[in-house]
Amino acid sequence: MGRVSGIIFNLMQSGHQSSPRKRLTSVTRHHVVYAGSQPWPFPSSLMVGFTAKACSSDCSSMNREHLEKCEISGKENVPTVAGHNSLPTITVDTDELEDARWIHKDFLRTVLSAKKLPHGTTFTVPGRHAIARILMESWISSSRTPTWAGNDIPTVEIDEGVFKYVLFLLKDGKGNQKLVVRGSCSLPFHADILEQTHKQVRHVGLQVEPRGGGRIEHNFKQQSIHVYGFSQAYGQADHTLTSVILKQWLPLHQISVSWEGY
Repeated sequence: MGRVSGIIFNLMQSGHQSSPRKRLTSVTRHHVVYAGSQPWPFPSSLMVGFTAKACSSDCSSMNREHLEKCEISGKENVPTVAGHNSLPTITVDTDELEDARWIHKDFLRTVLSAKKLPHGTTFTVPGRHAIARILMESWISSSRTPTWAGNDIPTVEIDEGVFKYVLFLLKDGKGNQKLVVRGSCSLPFHADILEQTHKQVRHVGLQVEPRGGGRIEHNFKQQSIHVYGFSQAYGQADHTLTSVILKQWLPLHQISVSWEGY
C-alpha cells in the first residue's frame, strides 16, 4: 500500500494557489514561524513554508474508567494516550487537498531513514530540495532520541487476519524503555509470543515484560484493525494504548477497540 505525502503532520504549509485567507484544514494553529520557500512551477510564484503548533483538543474524553485501565500498563504511559486524544480532529477542504492526517515523529523518522515499515508499506516523501522535505527533516532533527538497543527493535510486528497479541515493555538496565506490540497467526498462545519476543531481543540485552494481551483482527487491504479480548496468561492489555501505538505505525488504518470477547 503506497502513499505520497507532503506536509501532513503538525507542520503546516502555506503558499498554495488558493486564496491566502482560505483554510485548507480545520486545525487551529499558533506560533506560526516562517521557515523558507522554493519556486512554485507557475509564473512568478513561490511555495512558502512555515512551522506551527496546533492547538490541542479538550482531553475530557479520557474518563475515569479509561484512566483506571491505563493502570494496567503503568502511569508512565497515560500521557501517551492523552497526547493522542488531544490531537485536533482534521476536517479537510477536499476542493484543495485529498487528505490530511497526523503522523507520528518516529514513523516519519523511519520513512526518512529508508527503513522498513510494517507490512511493506510504502510512504513516499518529496525530494530533498522540496521545502516540504526540508520542513520534515527539520522537525525530526529538532529532538533526538536516546541511543540504545531498543531503537533497532520494531515497535509493531503483527500479522493479517485474526490472532492473539501481547503488549510488551522492553527495557535495558539504564532506564531506557519502550512499548511494543506483537501478534502472529502462527503463534496460538500468548506465551508463545513472549517466547518469540525474548529470542528477538535477547542478543541485545533487553528485558521483556508482558503488559497484558488480547486479540487483533487486521484487514490490511481494507486498512482496518480491531483490538479486543484478553489473555488468560497475562491479563487484559490496555487496548486503548495498543491502538495508539498501532496508529503511530499504521497511520492510514482505521482502528477500533472493544473490551469484550476473548
